[in-house]
Amino acid sequence: MKKRTLAFYFLVSGFLLFSVFTSNAAAEPPEINMTLSGGGGVFAPFKGNTGSTGILQFMFLKDDQMRVGGEIEYRDFEGEILDVDDVEIQSLFVRGLVKYYLKPAGVSPYIGAGFGVSFNTIDSKRVQQQRPGIIITSNTGQGIGVVALAGVEVPLSDPVSFFIEGRFIADFQMVELDTGPGDDDIEFENLGGVSALAGLLLRF
Repeated sequence: MKKRTLAFYFLVSGFLLFSVFTSNAAAEPPEINMTLSGGGGVFAPFKGNTGSTGILQFMFLKDDQMRVGGEIEYRDFEGEILDVDDVEIQSLFVRGLVKYYLKPAGVSPYIGAGFGVSFNTIDSKRVQQQRPGIIITSNTGQGIGVVALAGVEVPLSDPVSFFIEGRFIADFQMVELDTGPGDDDIEFENLGGVSALAGLLLRF
C-alpha cells in the first residue's frame, strides 16, 4: 500500500512539474540573442564612378541596445589607382562591427563603427597602359579600412526587420610596384567613399 501511495505521489509531482515547465515555456519564449542580415545598394568612391555593394552580416546582442559581430562586404566599381581613372576594382571586405541602437524595441535609429581588412582585384593592365613606366607586380592586393554608419531598423514581423543605412568609408589599398631589379615599392591608394544600402534582418 505504501509503495502504491509513494508511486502515486511521484506521478502527481511529475505531472505538476511538467505542467509548470510547459506553461512557463509557452509564456516565455527563448531569448533572441543573434541576428543575420543581408542587403545591397550603391557605393560612390571619393575618386571614381558609382558602383554596387552588398553585405552579409552576423551580430550578437550584448543587451537591448548594443550589438557586436562581423560582416562580409563585396564592392564592384571603377576608381582611381596611381592617378589613372576608370580602373575596374572588385573588393571583398571582412570586418568587425559594433552597433548601438537608440531605442531597445520598435522602430529604432542606430549608429555603428567597424574595422577590417580587404582583398582587392584591380585592372592593372589599364594602369600600365596609361602609365607605361609603372610595373604592377600583381593585380590583387590587400588593404585596411574603417567604416562609420548610421541607419534605421523597422520591424516587419516577429523575427524579421527592414533596415536602411548610410556609410562613410575610409579604405586604403596596398599596391606593390616593381621599381627596379630586386627593388619593390608599396603605394597606398584611397578606395574610400560613401554608400547607401537597404536589406532584411532576421533574429534567431
